[in-house]
Amino acid sequence: MQSGVNMSIDQSRALFLQNHPTIEELNWLPISNPTVPSAILPNLKSLHTNRQFILAMDDPHFGSNGFFIHHSTPPATPSTPTAPSSDLDVSFDPPEEPIMRRRIESLRVNGLDAQTLLELKCLDRTSLRKLFLQTFGDISSLYEVAEAFPNIEWLSLPSVHLPPHSPHPVIISSVCLDFTFFFQLLYL
Repeated sequence: MQSGVNMSIDQSRALFLQNHPTIEELNWLPISNPTVPSAILPNLKSLHTNRQFILAMDDPHFGSNGFFIHHSTPPATPSTPTAPSSDLDVSFDPPEEPIMRRRIESLRVNGLDAQTLLELKCLDRTSLRKLFLQTFGDISSLYEVAEAFPNIEWLSLPSVHLPPHSPHPVIISSVCLDFTFFFQLLYL
């Protein structure tokens, strides 16, 4: 799916996805923060997208303004001129929705870092087999990814990482990362 320069195009694409729950493979890079229901794309197996869309899948209220207008019971007819009659209740807390864990096997999210991956609730962690990771901070976050996603068979890592103690990216070397240990974690 292509995105356009108009953000309403992203919303029309999100509506299309909502109306086609059998989609298993998706390559979509929206330009805005699309609003999607929590149950969108239950059969998704392969996803190439950006942070906006994966975060919207993880939290249906991502990108919304946080205001939800709830209509209370029908307003009562006041018996006196001073009786209150408010028919709108404005709250800031969105209603809780169940989290759908999608059985995604291949994941490529532009701008996805290891910490955000670890925080996602919309993924079934045992299903992920192929992962493109574009950035990570401390090397230890890779060990956390290996433990959290035990069935990864294919992994693409960047050539540099962004450790918290360095103002600049650092080249990954065998001194930084013991790949033997990393892959042992993958196959435990």
